[in-house]
Amino acid sequence: MPTSDFICGGMAAMMAGVFTNPIEVVKTRMQLQGELAARGTHAKPYKNVFQAFVAVVRNDGILGLQKGIAPALCFQFVINSCRLGIYKVALDNGWMSKNQEEVSFLRGMFWGAVGGSVGAYLANPFFMPLSHFR
Repeated sequence: MPTSDFICGGMAAMMAGVFTNPIEVVKTRMQLQGELAARGTHAKPYKNVFQAFVAVVRNDGILGLQKGIAPALCFQFVINSCRLGIYKVALDNGWMSKNQEEVSFLRGMFWGAVGGSVGAYLANPFFMPLSHFR
């Protein structure tokens, strides 16, 4: 059933997102530190990755590492359910096969690109809030 492929792909990505979101939070904060200050005049609150993890937990609590989790999970669900689901539907319906046994490289690449493009287009509204909430 194709619907289960969409749901399984999205749920798997959401589970991965729960574990990688703290890394994304720290990465975003390190990238944005001092962004509004003149060059060379800002203090660097995050000196390295490990110190940044400690600083986030100290200032925001342990749940501070999961800031922005809602749009992150929505983004991961939409983009990956589309990518994996569309590819699986194309594979199951034989749209990628030259014959019943062999998958064409170019057709597989085409359907992978279609799935990725549709997923990126539909997940785009969830991407912008990620940096805002982190």
